[in-house]
Amino acid sequence: MLGICPIAPPLGWGRQKPPPGVLPDRSHTLAHGLRFFVPLNEAAGALVNDAAGGRAGKIINAEAPDWRTRRGWLTLDGTDDYIRFPPLGVYKPTKPLSTVTRLVLPVSPPANRYLWTLNSSAGTFAIVNCTIGSGRAFSFGWSGDSSIYRASTNAIPLNTPSTVATTYDGSSLYTGIRLFLNGQECPYTYTPTGSNLYAAVGALALGGRADGYSPLNCIYEWFGLWDRVLSSDEIRRLHHEGPWQMFEAELLSACGPDVLGPYLTSAGDVALTGAAAGQPFVAGAACGEHFLAGANVGCTHA
Repeated sequence: MLGICPIAPPLGWGRQKPPPGVLPDRSHTLAHGLRFFVPLNEAAGALVNDAAGGRAGKIINAEAPDWRTRRGWLTLDGTDDYIRFPPLGVYKPTKPLSTVTRLVLPVSPPANRYLWTLNSSAGTFAIVNCTIGSGRAFSFGWSGDSSIYRASTNAIPLNTPSTVATTYDGSSLYTGIRLFLNGQECPYTYTPTGSNLYAAVGALALGGRADGYSPLNCIYEWFGLWDRVLSSDEIRRLHHEGPWQMFEAELLSACGPDVLGPYLTSAGDVALTGAAAGQPFVAGAACGEHFLAGANVGCTHA
């Protein structure tokens, strides 16, 4: 008899989020050029994992996501919360770049706040960045002695899951920048005053600069960075379908032959099921969305 899983269907888990350590399926079109991806799927702890390259980011002041309340969303309070990652390597401004972020804005920022930044080596200067202003429009560009950026004229809605995407084709100044909100390209304003595009050599940060300056009150679900220009169609797919199709996470579980996941999220889960962390549950074991703090919050089997 098939197992009964009363938790997963009501929550709508059509495609499970990959657990820490599960890498993208590099044959998938959307995974091409993916350099960095944070699914924010950890159930506890002070670190979040880059599922594309294995880097671990430190959660500073914020609490870890809780699967039972936000299904992996991480809330930053706009006061002193942010996430800092090790350097991604030197980013040359003559190279293409795309970023996509899934987020919720609970309030309008009081001024320009950082959605993400690629910083100087000291972490005290945001070289390449995306900011959200008091009117909830977002901007993408390079900061230096003078700024080069494009700003959307569309406002991110409040209290609504939204997808913010930016692309840059490696051309000079602001002309190669395009902006997308919820799968649609945005009209923009621009500031072509700068004379240089600056290379980012330091840490990546979400929700503020790498030293915590200018933090954003924001709720993140995921963030991805590609070293190529995503097409308009790819950005629409990421908004409407989500990024989970890029991952090798469509594995059958003990909950039935057509149920994806669930997965283990930490080494502490191994003792509960006998399966390796990051792998599907073994047949006959108790299953659930995730194990939190060692507690079985899942379903049982007939």
